[in-house]
Amino acid sequence: MEKFKIDLFEKETGELFPSFQKLNQTDCNICYQHFRKNIKVYDLHESVFDNFQSNGSFIEKYNALDDHFSLLELFADLNLCCDVICINWDEFKTIDVFRTIDLYNYFSDIWFPSADNIIVFPRNMTIFIMIRHDGVIYYVKCD
Repeated sequence: MEKFKIDLFEKETGELFPSFQKLNQTDCNICYQHFRKNIKVYDLHESVFDNFQSNGSFIEKYNALDDHFSLLELFADLNLCCDVICINWDEFKTIDVFRTIDLYNYFSDIWFPSADNIIVFPRNMTIFIMIRHDGVIYYVKCD
């Protein structure tokens, strides 16, 4: 999580930013290997996000830029129910773990349109969901 987002949130709201945990590099690598295993055709010359887009399923029903977008509804439609959620920011080099309720409540303070491509997933890595910078959403369910 970039510090400027935390500072901006705290300045604008007067509240503390929701707590989160940053995974260490070993755990990030484990997540990356699991992700690669579940992308059926993984091209090492492409970015993680390009691989996801090429091999994931597009969700036409949702766009994160829509005024009435609900992360809760998206997760419900994908049968994703978990207490904590991981957010991959950059090729699985930085992964933050938030309480899922905090991601629901503060999504617009965490994901910045036009700047952020993120992949969110539960700790058990049964599904990966990519939310692109333009709000377009893809997912991959794991075997």
